[in-house]
Amino acid sequence: MVLNRLTSKYISKKILEDGRLDNRKLDEYRVLDIKKNEISNALGSCRLKLGNTEVVCGIKADLATPYSDSPNEGVIVTSVEYMPLAAKEIEGGRPDETMVETSRVVDRGIRESHCIDMKKLCVTEGEEVWRVCIDCYVMGHDGNLIDACALASALALTWSTMPKKDEKEKDKPFPINDFPIAITARKYKTKIVLDTTKDEEKCFESRLTTTFTKDGNICAMQKGECGGFSVDEFNTILDLSSKKQKELRKKAGV
Repeated sequence: MVLNRLTSKYISKKILEDGRLDNRKLDEYRVLDIKKNEISNALGSCRLKLGNTEVVCGIKADLATPYSDSPNEGVIVTSVEYMPLAAKEIEGGRPDETMVETSRVVDRGIRESHCIDMKKLCVTEGEEVWRVCIDCYVMGHDGNLIDACALASALALTWSTMPKKDEKEKDKPFPINDFPIAITARKYKTKIVLDTTKDEEKCFESRLTTTFTKDGNICAMQKGECGGFSVDEFNTILDLSSKKQKELRKKAGV
């Protein structure tokens, strides 16, 4: 515990001096490594590493009854789950608050960006549609899970093929309309930091995730932690996040 307190104090001191333990700039993302469709049983998949944070996302689908208020649209279900070895402190059992919130933020970005053409997932209106499951598994947790899971999910969807009722059907690409990118900013006192490590996140008091469409429009936002932002800080985050989502698209090749 003493070492943890000392580490937190040192991290906080470095941030106030515009520095970080890994010598990155405050707005600099870690090295991004992406692997395409490594899971043979999925419609599409992505293995993504952001520094030491590692996420695997797989897409699957089954037939289901549509919701009564959208009889001609498919259904999507998004989940994020820690693997037991993702971090030392992780225990098996029910999803914790972090996993639940991450699932919701990723799901909201996909829905509000209209990433998927939901009507093309309809088989028989009012009777049968495709239910698409977006399953993210955190293999290594070293911070910034929301951005990593959101990017892995969008890539996996982009690389997916449509499910088939009949094996004789030809492969068709998944009906993708957009590609959402989530950028999460955290604040320590007056400093805004992007792509935080797990140790850094223990020091911060405020979090804001902004999700952008491929045209650069904001489609979703999520405020986290107990601290707040001034109007100037909020505007600074939006400008910085807008710039960084463009950079992240180039790094991801989208």
